[in-house]
Amino acid sequence: MTSGATIPAAEEAAQAPTAHQKRSGAFARIAATVLLIGVAGVALWLRTDHIVEASYWFDESSSWKTISFGWGEMFTPITRNVHPPFFYLALKSWATLFGDAPVSLRMFSATFGVLTVLAAYWLTLEILANIGSLQGDSSRAAGRRLSAGVCAAALLAVSAMQVQAGLNARMYTLGTFLAVVCATHVLRAARTGGTVRDWAVASVTGTMLTLTHYYGLFTAAALGLFLLGSFVFTLWRQGWCGTTKRLAAGMGASAWLAANVWGLWLPYFEAQRGQVTDSYWTPSFNWQQLARTCTVMLSSKEWYGPFGEWMWWVVWLCGLVSLVLFLWGGRGGRLVALAVVVPFVVSIAYSLQGRSVFVLRYFTFAQVFLLIGWAVLTARIHWWFPRVAIQIASIAWLGYWTYGMLETRAWQCERSQLKDVADVLEEWRDDSETVIVGTAVVHPTVLHYSANRQNIFVFDRGRPYPHYQGSPLLRDSEPLSVQELEESGVDRVYIVDVYDLYRKGSRFEVRLPDEWKQVRQRWFEERHGQPLRVFLREYRREPPEGGSA
Repeated sequence: MTSGATIPAAEEAAQAPTAHQKRSGAFARIAATVLLIGVAGVALWLRTDHIVEASYWFDESSSWKTISFGWGEMFTPITRNVHPPFFYLALKSWATLFGDAPVSLRMFSATFGVLTVLAAYWLTLEILANIGSLQGDSSRAAGRRLSAGVCAAALLAVSAMQVQAGLNARMYTLGTFLAVVCATHVLRAARTGGTVRDWAVASVTGTMLTLTHYYGLFTAAALGLFLLGSFVFTLWRQGWCGTTKRLAAGMGASAWLAANVWGLWLPYFEAQRGQVTDSYWTPSFNWQQLARTCTVMLSSKEWYGPFGEWMWWVVWLCGLVSLVLFLWGGRGGRLVALAVVVPFVVSIAYSLQGRSVFVLRYFTFAQVFLLIGWAVLTARIHWWFPRVAIQIASIAWLGYWTYGMLETRAWQCERSQLKDVADVLEEWRDDSETVIVGTAVVHPTVLHYSANRQNIFVFDRGRPYPHYQGSPLLRDSEPLSVQELEESGVDRVYIVDVYDLYRKGSRFEVRLPDEWKQVRQRWFEERHGQPLRVFLREYRREPPEGGSA
């Protein structure tokens, strides 16, 4: 009995870290913190590149136009569009505090992009804290965990796909942040049954995620599937114990919250889904899109062009990483693998049944988990030199593609002149004079950059614009037809005609009657976001023969 009582104490003493190991662990944590701060700084720098010079493209201007409505009015354009409401509510709150200038709205995305980078570090540590040889307080185990955490953060910091998301005033970085935070607390809850705090954070962020972008539903489904699997496995191994009871209670409470919130939104979701089914802009799904998307996830959008057979090897690589994570990545590895694979499986299955929803940028959430998973796998390498070499090489690979993307962005910003249309209008027109923009796609951008937004209309062509061309964002007073212009009695008007939008040779023009004569014009090139050309033209109406001016 005596020896049986003393052996555990002896083993515990033998396993306790020595003073040297404690100093080494403390040094590793300090070094990781310093590196993480540097990584966050690089992430912020990359996500603010040419933040002023680039004109809003339609998706960004639609974000601004939506929040330009009052709090009571904003619900109408949101429900008429095809996205859930939480991003717009968050962006409206941000704009209330910091203004709605392009720098401010883009800083919203940049900020959550950096927060995603930091959250990825903590999720990586959470995954590795319960993997075999990576457990414990030894300096070797701590060093491997911390280096992998910094690697995950750095991969997200320099990934072209994540940087692009952080450069635009859209919902993707808010979604990635919520996804990573939710996954972290889901993993903690699955491990021990979870605390009230874990379940509260997981359920709130998960519900917010599903109402930020509908692809968040696929990520939430992956996390829910992981929780269900953890519950079944724990029940099988341990029976109906405290852990399984806490898991059941937490899952039930999370489902209750999601069901109650979604019960309010579901009718609008069904209307939006019907709108997408009837008239969304996406082409039919083909399997080459899968190969190109996987290739872009590991490089940059420069590769989303001609298909190459070699791209199938990239698909196999992404699948292999997910499989290895699922089989040998521990509990956290299975969570990450599901968060990578489930969005692809569900979106492909849905797209094959009808209207395709398979869009490259929608996989921004899945790519976050793919990069975190890769960092987790590098931590399994026992030898420090190949481990660090692979981590640095991976970061350099993604950084190389991001450098190329930023060079392209710099070139685009030199030719980003859509915002200049508003400056010229300020020079040419009096405050009360009429402006008609040839398409609802460009109208919100011209409106946003104009200091005087009075009497800036969109051309009423006699039939509604498709919802993906901005019709949900139009106020009732903003469309103006030629007949209404004639009846207004004005004798001078400024027309913004748009060319080469969507395809070469497209024309979105305002055709005026013959008595209107062009006085001057200026043309503008736009290469950021959606390539197009714009002609700003001033027209004056000539009085009838024998009449007076």
